[in-house]
Amino acid sequence: EEGRYALNYQLVRGINAMQIRIPVRGAGGAPAPTTVPPEAAKLAWYTNRAGYLLAIGRPAAQVGIYHPANSMWLGDAEANRSTTKLGWQLFEHQVDWDYFDEQSLSTVATLEGGGFKNLSGHVYRAVVIPSSKVITRTGLERLRAFAKGGGKVIFVGQTPKLVVDKTFLNAKDVPDLSFATLIEAAGDITPRVLAALPKPDVKLDAEFARLTYQHRSWRDAEMYFFFNESDKAESRIATLAGRGQAQVWDLATGEIHPVSGATATGDAVRVPLALGPYEAKLIVVGPLPAGVAIAERR
Repeated sequence: EEGRYALNYQLVRGINAMQIRIPVRGAGGAPAPTTVPPEAAKLAWYTNRAGYLLAIGRPAAQVGIYHPANSMWLGDAEANRSTTKLGWQLFEHQVDWDYFDEQSLSTVATLEGGGFKNLSGHVYRAVVIPSSKVITRTGLERLRAFAKGGGKVIFVGQTPKLVVDKTFLNAKDVPDLSFATLIEAAGDITPRVLAALPKPDVKLDAEFARLTYQHRSWRDAEMYFFFNESDKAESRIATLAGRGQAQVWDLATGEIHPVSGATATGDAVRVPLALGPYEAKLIVVGPLPAGVAIAERR
């Protein structure tokens, strides 16, 4: 169970290429057991299935957190704290997000269809800028164009006071941020920030701060990996973006079962989500694979 918890904690944060090892020494330096513990094979299969399913398709996070590395180079400790804090707060409100760095902002991502499109074809609809002291001129202009095309640009905390060109040496211009969708001086993911973000792909009927998830889009389905990071059993009704049959893909056994009580509502599906302490669950919304039993299971 401890091994599976450690795996789920990383899987839900986007790590999908795992290498696991069996301990080679016993407690206190005693020789390793002569037989492989039966749990080892179960953990290996769980890792194999989860890693594969979380690697196919494309990430579906609509929100990118800009990583203010330039401010950090200036010794801006608050930029580091703000970035970490905002990431946790977005997790707590079930907002799937990725880091969006200066290279992506300035050169790699292309402006298409009102979003930033990366090399995998994944599109960000909103960029959250943590507390920072500086911003590059190229990045500033790209954010301005992004906002003009319909993207959401949200500054949270201290806004940049200097515009950097090739070096910091002659930075003196104060950026014009009038194009921003929202400037939240409070420095937190407030209700105003949540309201300014794109329509969420996961919406719960009640708060669940310790529920984290990752969403990936497959060619014909949407995949959601949920993880209850608390030591308490929790139940919610989750509305998930997607069309088709809601189904649980059991990473421990490889079995697939339709979800009991799921109801389709236009472009979304309402799903009863029951999770035990530290339990993870992978739900797919899409066509039911051929040969899957019709019997429903929660």
